[in-house]
Amino acid sequence: MADVQLSTLGSVIQTAYEAESDTVLKKYIGATTDATASYELVLTDAGKVVEMTSGSANAVNIPANAAVAFPVNTRIDIIQYGAGLTTVTITTDTLTGAVISTGQYKAMSLWKRAATEWVVIGGTT
Repeated sequence: MADVQLSTLGSVIQTAYEAESDTVLKKYIGATTDATASYELVLTDAGKVVEMTSGSANAVNIPANAAVAFPVNTRIDIIQYGAGLTTVTITTDTLTGAVISTGQYKAMSLWKRAATEWVVIGGTT
C-alpha cells in the first residue's frame, strides 16, 4: 500500500513540475515581432524577440512605465536583421548600457531592472 501511495505522489509531483516548466518556457520563449520600421514596444513583446528588418536606420522605443507597465524582470530580445542600424531609445524612464546595435544579424537584450529602469545587454556599441 505504501508503495502505491508513493508512486501516486511521485506522479503528481512530476505532473506539477512539467506543468510549471512549460509555463516558465512559455513566459521566456516567445514568438517574433517583425518590425519593418522604427517600433515602440508593447506589453505583448515581453519575453519575445523583436526582429528589426529595416534597410534604413531605425529605433526600438521603450515607452514610459506610466504608459506601458512591463513587469520588473521583463526581458525582450532585439535582433537587427535588416541592414539599417538599430538604436534603442526610451521615452522618459532610465536606460543604461550602450544603445546602438553593432550591425546586421547582431542581437541585444533589454532587461527591466526596476519600475522605471531598463538595461541594454550585449550586441551594442
